[in-house]
This record gives sequence, C-alpha cells and structure tokens, in this order.
Amino acid sequence: MKLKIIILIALISLKLPSAFSQQYYAFPTDTAHWNTLLWFNNGSVQWVNNYQYIMQGDTVLKGETYSKIYLKYDNSSLTQYIGGLREDTIKNIYFFPKSNCSPAIKPPGFPSDTAECLLYKFNNLDSGTVVPINTANATITVTSVDSVLVGNKFHKRYKIQNSNMTSLPEYWIEGIGSTKDLFSPYSQETDWKLYTLCFEDTATYYINTPNGVDSCHYSLSLDLNELSLQKIKVYPNPATDIIHFDYTVNQKCANNIFYIYNIEGKLVKEVGVQHNTNSISFKVELESGLYFYNFISCNEIKASGKFNIIK
Repeated sequence: MKLKIIILIALISLKLPSAFSQQYYAFPTDTAHWNTLLWFNNGSVQWVNNYQYIMQGDTVLKGETYSKIYLKYDNSSLTQYIGGLREDTIKNIYFFPKSNCSPAIKPPGFPSDTAECLLYKFNNLDSGTVVPINTANATITVTSVDSVLVGNKFHKRYKIQNSNMTSLPEYWIEGIGSTKDLFSPYSQETDWKLYTLCFEDTATYYINTPNGVDSCHYSLSLDLNELSLQKIKVYPNPATDIIHFDYTVNQKCANNIFYIYNIEGKLVKEVGVQHNTNSISFKVELESGLYFYNFISCNEIKASGKFNIIK
C-alpha cells in the first residue's frame, strides 16, 4: 500500500507543471509596441512595408477601461488612433475599434465599430479547439499547445490554423498575440504575408523575423532595381484631401502615367502626366489605408513607392 501511495504522488507531481504551475502572462496595459512586416508579392510586383501598433494611454468606452492602440506606418511620422484594447478576468482580450477603423491589412476588418470585438481568448484552449472569433469570416482552430521562451520566461504558445492566413505557421503567444499581426483574427493573407517582427513592453522583448535576425525592422530585396529608380517626392504623407507628386520626366516620352494600387494589389487610379511637366496633384478620392504607385515613362517603371491616406 505504501508503495502505491508513493507512485501515485509521483504521477501527480509529473502532471502538476503542465496543468497548474505555468504562469499566465496577461497583455500589457500601459506601454507596448508590435512591429509588423507586410510583404506583398503577386508574382510581377513586390512591395514591403513596416508598420507599428503602439499602446499608449487609456480611455473609457461604454463603461470599460481600454488601453489606446495607435497605428504608425514606417514611412510616416504620424500615428493614427484606431481603438482600445482590454483583457477581462478570464483571459479574453477585446478590441473596441474606432469608427470606420480597420487593421492595417484588410479585408474583412472588424464586424462592428459600436461594440467591442473578441480578439483573442486564452482560456480552455486545447489541441482541436475551434476558437469562436470572427466566425462569419474565418475558421480558427488550435492545432497544438507548447511554450516559448520570451526573455527568461516561458509563455504558453498555441499553434493556430486560421482559414484567412495562407502562409503558415501562425502562433498565438500569451501576453503578445499573433506572430502574424496583432489583429490577425480580423485580417487576411492572399498575395501578401504578415510577420509580427517583434514585440516589446517594459518587461518583455520578443523577436520573430523571417530569417531570425535580431531586429525590429526588416526589408526584403525587391525584383525592382531600386538604385536605378527615380526618387519622387510625395506630400503630404499621409494625405487627407490633396496629394502631390514631384518627379522628373523624359521630355521625349508622351505616355507618362502614375498607376495607384491598393493594399490588395488592385489598380484603383490611373493618372496621365503631361510630358512637359514635373509635378502633379490630384484630389484624394480613396479610402483610408496604404497605397502603392508605379510611375511609368517610355513604357518602363521609373519610380515606385507608397503613401498613406487618412480620412
């Protein structure tokens, strides 16, 4: 009998670390930032953009306290408030988006801007669990559970199969969120890939670059030879009403055109340029978001870049 009791105690002790002893790491509530990489590649065109989600300050929305989240693109000095983040007492994380706000990557965006949206849940998740988040647009399933060393502490990590994420793998990490994008449950990959390059708050530092380099900033080589491309001045950037492009044009080329593409690589605007001018301005009639341009002269790409629109 004594031997059986000793064996039983030993078996219980073996189970304790995985079931009870691992500390839960909550999301930050004060200061943090998530550096993220978007790599667009549709085979013929590639774009790279780095952007940040920044947590700073707090606000009260419908009686609940939220940490403010801002969006900042790498090529802009401005930050844009996009909503509030909060965690409840049972490990659910919610986001209350600002009116007409969406993540940096869309579609589908948030289903409501008049109520909070469940962003993550870290309670009662096991392998095979279908997570009830954004069920109208995505199927999110936990495929395995383990831990990852963040600094000198182990955070529980969930491998995720998200029907809107085409480049795998994706993980959700306690206290950090998705290795794709903070708003991965409401985002989508098609011709682009997403990476949470790094996360940092007052006590945590996590790196997740595609090549493992310890850096919160990352760029990929483009098919275009950037050294030979013309540098174009685009201002203001971000733009709200009127946007200006200053360039140099080959006076012999009659067909000089700016092609404007949205984040999905869809052509949304085409602007012809007179061969005897070196600047163009046009009224912004596009939605808020990140846009890319190609400047074509003599049937060749002479310049390529990006700009933001904030309405």
